Amino acid sequence: MQLRRGCINWEEAQSGRGSRYHATVNMDCVVCGDTIKDSSCCFVAVDVETANANLASICEIGVVSFASTGMVEGWQTLVNPGDRFDPVNVSIHGIDERAVNHAPRFPDVAPRISALLHRKTVVSHMAFDRVALNRAYEKHSLPSIDCTWIDTARVCRRAWPRFARRGYGLAAIASWCGIQFDHHRAQEDARAAGSILLCAVSATGLSVSDWIIRSRQPIGPDRLRDRGARRW
Repeated sequence: MQLRRGCINWEEAQSGRGSRYHATVNMDCVVCGDTIKDSSCCFVAVDVETANANLASICEIGVVSFASTGMVEGWQTLVNPGDRFDPVNVSIHGIDERAVNHAPRFPDVAPRISALLHRKTVVSHMAFDRVALNRAYEKHSLPSIDCTWIDTARVCRRAWPRFARRGYGLAAIASWCGIQFDHHRAQEDARAAGSILLCAVSATGLSVSDWIIRSRQPIGPDRLRDRGARRW
């Protein structure tokens, strides 16, 4: 996959999807050719799919680690939500009761999720994934995750004026940035969200840390106060 429109260029290594229930892909640094270690991860992106309108009904989750050069590692698993599947949700992501029949329950995968997100900058596109994870942790009386969230929809609305008011859905932004992905698969959506953040970093000159601050400010202010950041 090639990113364009001022984004950092990197290529995705090809590999199989692995197990239906778990998939992990290791990526190589396109600069040095070596496998990137966890210590080089600068943020992680996350996406979930749900079985119905109850945001705690997570039926798939994907987590992707990123370094400045691109994707480092991806992890994905189906989850048995122990809940009904709404036909509307199934029509979106294609996951139904049969697909998760032998998949782990959320409490079984929560330790892995917590380890991947603990004290990290965590990226999601819009608030849906953050709220869904919080609801699932609350439903199962699990300790909340200590992390810093950044919403790439808010980043896009501030990085590119054309998306300030409309058109900032994940698919639209990814298409404009030249990011190809399999929409509504959790790991793929997470990869797209993380790649969009790298595009914004490259296009604006603001760092991920800068964007944590800027994304929480109103759209109107066009610079980070007291940081000396480039105006965008």
